Amino acid sequence: KIVDLKSIFNNFNSTLLDGSSTIPEGHYESKNMKSTFVPNRNAIFSSVLYGYALTLSNRIKANVTVSMGVHSGDHEIYPDCRPEFFIKLFESFKIGNWDSEKIKLYLPYIDFDKTDILKDAEKSISCFDLDFDAIFRNTITSYNPDGDGVSSGRSGSDIERILAFNNLNRKDPIEYKEKWDDILKNALEVEKKFNKK
Repeated sequence: KIVDLKSIFNNFNSTLLDGSSTIPEGHYESKNMKSTFVPNRNAIFSSVLYGYALTLSNRIKANVTVSMGVHSGDHEIYPDCRPEFFIKLFESFKIGNWDSEKIKLYLPYIDFDKTDILKDAEKSISCFDLDFDAIFRNTITSYNPDGDGVSSGRSGSDIERILAFNNLNRKDPIEYKEKWDDILKNALEVEKKFNKK
């Protein structure tokens, strides 16, 4: 199912949404990355998912699990990726709905960083005898890709992704605006500068 939430977020304040601001570059946990926070985003996503889960549960007469890919790497800048947020949010959903005992929340990556997520992906992809690079060539996490979907390699989400691939001694299979060696060098320098603070 695809749910169009564009009209909801059109009026929200975030450099990811307004189209006129420059997306900040640098480390994901730098203070300037707070401008990429979308207010109440995960509460909205969760609410839609929870409502659909209740509908589906009643339709098929079975329990339903809501799975979300939020992870610990986002906690510093995005408070709505913290475990305590989801625990309280889903407690509220239970109070405000009938049949909530049929709905479970599953956050498999809540204590993971991007490197851990890639390690998990390696295992899963191997189990299904799929090609790791082919899978990840069709993903993008960049906050500021160009019109053709090519990643800048410089936004916080890019840096985090590049470092995760490097941690596994892998080259990210997606296309970047610069060569991999240059992109990786920049990411390592950004991380080094951030860690000195």
